[in-house]
Amino acid sequence: MVNLIKKFFYLFLDTSGSFLGVFLIILGIWMKEGKPAPAFTSWVVITLGICALAIHLSHYLVARKHGSDYFRTTRER
Repeated sequence: MVNLIKKFFYLFLDTSGSFLGVFLIILGIWMKEGKPAPAFTSWVVITLGICALAIHLSHYLVARKHGSDYFRTTRER
């Protein structure tokens, strides 16, 4: 039961983190197109979005490559 909760948590973490990254990138671009905000805010949001997406996507890809069982891969260890 603990492993199931752990798998669900990590899968939710990576999924929500990836969506957060995409959201922040879109928000940063939207703000960069002229919506009112301080000048530096858009670059901060775009940078955070790219970092969040890169962290979670790389975690997913590395875990999948190594055959992590919470991604239900079939790769043999």
